[in-house]
Amino acid sequence: MQVLSFIPALALATCALAHPAESAFAYPRRPRIDLERFRLSPHAEYIGSTLIEQSYVETATELVRETFPNATFRLQEDHYIGNNGVAHVHFRQTVHGIDIDNVDFNVNVGKDGKVFSYGNSFYTGPVPGIADLAKHEFTDPVPALKFALTTFQLSIQADVVSAEATKHPQNYIFRGMSGAVSDPTAVLVYFMKLNRTLSLTWRIETDIDENRLLTYVDAETAVEIHGVVDYVSESTFKVYGWGINDPSELENRLVLTDPWDVTTSPLTWFGDGQKFWASTRGNNAIAQENFSGKGSYINNSRPDTPTRNFTYEYAANTSPKTYINASVTQLLYTANTYYDLLYTLGFTEKAGNFPDGSGTNNANFATPPDGKPGRMRMYMFTQNPPPRDTVFEAGVIIHEYTHGLSTRLTGGPDNSRCLNAFESGSMGEGWGDFMATAIRLKPHDTRATDYGMGTWVDKSPWGIRQYLYSTSTGTVWATILYEVLWTLIDKHGKNDSARPIFDQRGVPQDGKYLMLKLVVDGMAL
Repeated sequence: MQVLSFIPALALATCALAHPAESAFAYPRRPRIDLERFRLSPHAEYIGSTLIEQSYVETATELVRETFPNATFRLQEDHYIGNNGVAHVHFRQTVHGIDIDNVDFNVNVGKDGKVFSYGNSFYTGPVPGIADLAKHEFTDPVPALKFALTTFQLSIQADVVSAEATKHPQNYIFRGMSGAVSDPTAVLVYFMKLNRTLSLTWRIETDIDENRLLTYVDAETAVEIHGVVDYVSESTFKVYGWGINDPSELENRLVLTDPWDVTTSPLTWFGDGQKFWASTRGNNAIAQENFSGKGSYINNSRPDTPTRNFTYEYAANTSPKTYINASVTQLLYTANTYYDLLYTLGFTEKAGNFPDGSGTNNANFATPPDGKPGRMRMYMFTQNPPPRDTVFEAGVIIHEYTHGLSTRLTGGPDNSRCLNAFESGSMGEGWGDFMATAIRLKPHDTRATDYGMGTWVDKSPWGIRQYLYSTSTGTVWATILYEVLWTLIDKHGKNDSARPIFDQRGVPQDGKYLMLKLVVDGMAL
């Protein structure tokens, strides 16, 4: 009986829209209004370049001028040089001195003064006339505020509200209100809609603690919302955390909030470029039950909660069907966390990353060429009742996911046939067991520490392999990798955190993550 299927989603184009410092994606918890219908749309593209200038700001500015000679824009003050020596410069496009609030240009400049990459979502259509602005043919900000409050049923009292002008043109603070953490504000901005046309809007900012919203209300009518951003996000997972291989290592699960890495999962684990889901699906993965064992998955049951509160009870001595939501949540968490780590180690979109009840006592991963989603199937182990769900042994998930990693990297994203021979297939098995073992290492482990694969699901100290920490067909390769791992740890030490620390060359500073990086890079050679 198959329990779960897991579909790693295809990676989408990176969005160059500015992201607030806080996580920006959530459904409001009080009241439950669907903000996703108003979600901002991406308009970005990525391009390489070799432009050289004297200073990184001048270099970046000249690039924007050359790329869009007819555009007006302003330098944003958040430019900086990272600890890797790369400078990051951001620009905001303007029309008649007014920001296009969801349109940006970001430039990355290396230590040698060369621009090696940039992204932009600049508007290239006809520029609105200035006459309407001069005649102030747009609404007062108060109706826009009231429309936002009504639409999202925000608990702010605005019966006697007034708009107080600030020293900046078309910037206002609302006075005479109650129920907000701070006084709401309004700024007149342009907004590029999904059809790439511009609308003059009031950007209304409201903070009621549960939700801190930027709402773009049409400035001409004050009865249409073009987009919304929520700065507050609290997705909650009750899981065995990263580095915990199975329930035998930790009795109680952890409750984690927003565990994703926004540098590798900028849409969090719930966005897919078009929508932010309230269920266990997103750009990186789609996880659900599959008791029937059929090939279809999209309409299968998965946890769904408007507040993204994935805290479900788990009892190993009961039927797996009683804790299916906990199983799906654990699968999504482990697979996404591994996705974020592999992305950090170089398994990106260009490398072919992956942004069911047909059996028991096993797991597998199907890896078609890039452009089609991979499929992982996690089964029940039933030899020793009660059955155990493989999703609660992280090493099994990591092993299967690594099959997808090695298949995509060895032959290139479009070729999934390079590991079909016995010898190469055995290397694939060895890679899978090695990655699972390296990730579960504990602070006090040594070269003499032995681990088994599938020991928990199989209820056996030896696990499902002929030897500890390797597989019957991948024994030699997994053993070689494990020995090299400890040689590098002996020389460079071991980082026990969930993410590597890189030096200025992009090389992990410790032996464990250096080995993981070498393995990932080596697959592509």
